[in-house]
Amino acid sequence: MIRLQIAQLASRPRSRFGFKGKKRQSVPPLPCGRSGRSAGLESFGVFDHLGVRPDLPGDAFDILMLPPRFDLKPGEIQRAYLSLATAAHPDSVSSGNDAENPLDGDSEGVSAALNAAKDLLLDAEARANLLLAKLGGPAANQDRTLPPTLLMEMMEKRSEFEDAKSRGDTGAMTELRAWADGQRDARVEVVGGLFAELETAAQQGVARAPQLKKLRMELNAWRYVERMLEQVD
Repeated sequence: MIRLQIAQLASRPRSRFGFKGKKRQSVPPLPCGRSGRSAGLESFGVFDHLGVRPDLPGDAFDILMLPPRFDLKPGEIQRAYLSLATAAHPDSVSSGNDAENPLDGDSEGVSAALNAAKDLLLDAEARANLLLAKLGGPAANQDRTLPPTLLMEMMEKRSEFEDAKSRGDTGAMTELRAWADGQRDARVEVVGGLFAELETAAQQGVARAPQLKKLRMELNAWRYVERMLEQVD
């Protein structure tokens, strides 16, 4: 129902002022928890990186009407969100004419769904996990495979960081943070390449199961890197 309402909003004509002649306003973001992620992700059941609300017939890509791609740019996501959030704003839909108001008093629900979808898609790791799920790949709790040397390497780096922290060696700590940032960048590049290969495989009719499994392994490794970054911050 909410996705249908969003689709109707997207096609509604707007005044040149956006909100019936009133000054354009921004939709306030949902509050963030200690992790920095929007509380909307947790409250809508997408904090586990699946990007799906059980009460919505779709996922974050569907809600924002964006193509399911890993290489979506932040600007694309923000533009899609702002376009729909503007249409969902109470000042925009409170016309007093039910025939012109597809939300019928549910603008808050739509706005919250749009917020949660935007926040998830702006998180590259969450976006990748959602896309893998859409392509039929295994979830993290179904396949915990890691690159052979990753676990040992992460344990060693964490130990080095704790040692540096106990000594107050800020130089070593900075180097380890830079190393972890580099590991994240490497995972992003690898995952992006694998998704591109999947697209080519689909066009050529090649079996994609091995690529999906490899993507799951790289995303598991990415999660370890993110945990490392959380520890060293």
